Amino acid sequence: MSIIDKIVKKLNMSPHPEGGYYVETYRSEINVDNIYANAKYGDSRKIATCIYYLLTNNDVSKFHKLKSDEFWFYHTGSSAMVYIINKDGILEKRKLGNDILHNESPQILIEAGNIFGAEVIDKKSFILLSCIVVPGFDFNDFELVNRIELLHKYPKYNDLIYRLS
Repeated sequence: MSIIDKIVKKLNMSPHPEGGYYVETYRSEINVDNIYANAKYGDSRKIATCIYYLLTNNDVSKFHKLKSDEFWFYHTGSSAMVYIINKDGILEKRKLGNDILHNESPQILIEAGNIFGAEVIDKKSFILLSCIVVPGFDFNDFELVNRIELLHKYPKYNDLIYRLS
Protein backbone atom coordinates (compact mmCIF):
# COMPACT_ATOMS: atom_id res chain seq x y z
CA MET A 1 0.00 0.00 0.00
CA SER A 2 1.43 3.40 -1.01
CA ILE A 3 1.85 6.32 1.40
CA ILE A 4 -1.02 8.07 -0.41
CA ASP A 5 -3.31 5.05 0.06
CA LYS A 6 -2.34 4.89 3.74
CA ILE A 7 -3.11 8.58 4.32
CA VAL A 8 -6.44 8.36 2.45
CA LYS A 9 -7.42 5.32 4.52
CA LYS A 10 -6.16 6.68 7.87
CA LEU A 11 -7.98 10.00 7.41
CA ASN A 12 -11.09 8.33 5.92
CA MET A 13 -10.90 10.53 2.82
CA SER A 14 -13.19 10.40 -0.24
CA PRO A 15 -12.65 11.57 -3.85
CA HIS A 16 -13.30 15.31 -4.30
CA PRO A 17 -15.21 16.55 -7.40
CA GLU A 18 -12.41 19.04 -8.20
CA GLY A 19 -9.72 16.31 -7.97
CA GLY A 20 -7.81 14.69 -5.12
CA TYR A 21 -9.27 13.47 -1.82
CA TYR A 22 -10.88 15.19 1.16
CA VAL A 23 -12.58 14.72 4.49
CA GLU A 24 -14.45 17.36 6.44
CA THR A 25 -12.94 17.77 9.91
CA TYR A 26 -14.94 20.71 11.23
CA ARG A 27 -18.29 22.41 10.64
CA SER A 28 -19.17 25.21 13.06
CA GLU A 29 -22.42 24.99 14.96
CA ILE A 30 -22.78 28.78 14.62
CA ASN A 31 -24.64 30.19 11.62
CA VAL A 32 -24.08 33.40 9.72
CA ASP A 33 -27.71 34.38 9.38
CA ASN A 34 -28.12 38.01 8.45
CA ILE A 35 -29.16 40.18 5.54
CA TYR A 36 -25.67 39.97 3.99
CA ALA A 37 -25.50 36.17 4.17
CA ASN A 38 -29.02 35.73 2.84
CA ALA A 39 -28.35 38.11 -0.07
CA LYS A 40 -25.02 36.50 -1.03
CA TYR A 41 -25.78 32.84 -0.32
CA GLY A 42 -29.58 32.69 -0.47
CA ASP A 43 -29.57 31.09 2.98
CA SER A 44 -27.57 31.04 6.18
CA ARG A 45 -24.10 29.46 6.28
CA LYS A 46 -21.98 28.05 9.08
CA ILE A 47 -19.34 30.51 10.26
CA ALA A 48 -16.52 28.20 9.12
CA THR A 49 -15.68 24.73 7.84
CA CYS A 50 -12.41 22.84 7.55
CA ILE A 51 -11.22 19.86 5.50
CA TYR A 52 -8.08 17.85 4.95
CA TYR A 53 -7.32 17.88 1.22
CA LEU A 54 -4.83 15.61 -0.53
CA LEU A 55 -3.61 16.07 -4.10
CA THR A 56 -1.59 13.30 -5.72
CA ASN A 57 0.93 13.61 -8.51
CA ASN A 58 -1.80 12.30 -10.87
CA ASP A 59 -4.44 14.84 -9.79
CA VAL A 60 -4.98 18.55 -10.12
CA SER A 61 -7.34 20.81 -8.27
CA LYS A 62 -9.50 21.84 -11.22
CA PHE A 63 -10.30 25.49 -11.85
CA HIS A 64 -13.24 26.43 -9.67
CA LYS A 65 -14.57 29.29 -7.59
CA LEU A 66 -16.35 29.73 -4.29
CA LYS A 67 -18.65 32.38 -2.85
CA SER A 68 -16.56 32.43 0.35
CA ASP A 69 -12.91 33.10 1.19
CA GLU A 70 -10.76 29.98 1.48
CA PHE A 71 -7.46 29.52 3.33
CA TRP A 72 -5.06 26.69 2.39
CA PHE A 73 -2.56 25.47 5.02
CA TYR A 74 0.37 23.21 4.11
CA HIS A 75 0.96 20.04 6.17
CA THR A 76 3.25 17.56 4.39
CA GLY A 77 4.49 16.24 1.06
CA SER A 78 5.49 18.27 -1.97
CA SER A 79 4.82 21.93 -2.42
CA ALA A 80 1.92 22.91 -4.68
CA MET A 81 1.51 25.70 -7.18
CA VAL A 82 -1.80 27.49 -6.69
CA TYR A 83 -3.03 29.40 -9.74
CA ILE A 84 -5.51 32.21 -9.16
CA ILE A 85 -7.23 34.18 -11.91
CA ASN A 86 -8.34 37.22 -9.98
CA LYS A 87 -11.40 39.36 -10.65
CA ASP A 88 -9.32 41.59 -12.97
CA GLY A 89 -8.34 38.56 -15.10
CA ILE A 90 -4.73 38.58 -13.91
CA LEU A 91 -3.07 35.22 -13.24
CA GLU A 92 -1.36 34.94 -9.86
CA LYS A 93 0.94 32.02 -9.00
CA ARG A 94 1.51 31.18 -5.35
CA LYS A 95 3.62 28.34 -3.95
CA LEU A 96 2.10 26.53 -0.98
CA GLY A 97 4.80 24.82 1.07
CA ASN A 98 7.15 25.13 3.99
CA ASP A 99 10.30 26.48 2.29
CA ILE A 100 9.67 30.08 3.30
CA LEU A 101 13.18 31.21 2.33
CA HIS A 102 12.48 30.11 -1.27
CA ASN A 103 9.20 32.00 -1.67
CA GLU A 104 6.86 29.28 -0.46
CA SER A 105 4.12 30.10 1.98
CA PRO A 106 2.59 27.67 4.49
CA GLN A 107 -0.70 29.60 4.21
CA ILE A 108 -2.51 31.02 1.18
CA LEU A 109 -5.75 33.00 1.01
CA ILE A 110 -8.00 32.67 -2.04
CA GLU A 111 -10.60 35.42 -1.95
CA ALA A 112 -14.24 34.73 -2.75
CA GLY A 113 -15.12 34.85 -6.45
CA ASN A 114 -11.59 34.27 -7.76
CA ILE A 115 -11.04 31.32 -10.10
CA PHE A 116 -8.37 28.96 -8.81
CA GLY A 117 -6.78 25.55 -9.13
CA ALA A 118 -3.56 23.84 -8.12
CA GLU A 119 -1.10 21.07 -8.88
CA VAL A 120 1.67 19.27 -7.04
CA ILE A 121 5.10 20.62 -7.99
CA ASP A 122 7.04 17.36 -7.43
CA LYS A 123 5.40 14.93 -9.85
CA LYS A 124 6.67 11.98 -7.76
CA SER A 125 4.92 13.16 -4.61
CA PHE A 126 1.66 14.48 -3.14
CA ILE A 127 0.54 17.30 -0.87
CA LEU A 128 -1.62 17.14 2.25
CA LEU A 129 -3.16 20.44 3.32
CA SER A 130 -6.12 21.87 5.16
CA CYS A 131 -8.72 24.21 3.69
CA ILE A 132 -10.72 26.54 5.90
CA VAL A 133 -13.71 28.26 4.28
CA VAL A 134 -15.26 31.38 5.84
CA PRO A 135 -18.28 31.57 5.84
CA GLY A 136 -18.47 27.79 5.78
CA PHE A 137 -18.37 25.66 2.66
CA ASP A 138 -21.56 24.51 0.98
CA PHE A 139 -21.57 22.67 -2.37
CA ASN A 140 -24.21 25.18 -3.55
CA ASP A 141 -21.44 27.82 -3.40
CA PHE A 142 -18.93 25.70 -5.39
CA GLU A 143 -18.61 26.05 -9.16
CA LEU A 144 -16.28 24.06 -11.41
CA VAL A 145 -15.53 26.58 -14.13
CA ASN A 146 -16.25 25.47 -17.70
CA ARG A 147 -13.14 24.99 -19.87
CA ILE A 148 -14.69 26.59 -22.97
CA GLU A 149 -15.78 29.62 -20.94
CA LEU A 150 -12.26 29.97 -19.51
CA LEU A 151 -10.57 29.58 -22.92
CA HIS A 152 -12.88 32.21 -24.41
CA LYS A 153 -12.36 34.68 -21.57
CA TYR A 154 -8.63 34.07 -20.91
CA PRO A 155 -7.00 32.77 -24.14
CA LYS A 156 -3.50 33.76 -23.00
CA TYR A 157 -3.70 31.09 -20.26
CA ASN A 158 -4.84 28.28 -22.58
CA ASP A 159 -2.07 25.77 -21.69
CA LEU A 160 -2.83 26.14 -17.99
CA ILE A 161 -6.59 26.02 -18.58
CA TYR A 162 -6.25 22.73 -20.50
CA ARG A 163 -4.16 21.30 -17.66
CA LEU A 164 -6.49 22.39 -14.83
CA SER A 165 -9.94 21.94 -16.36
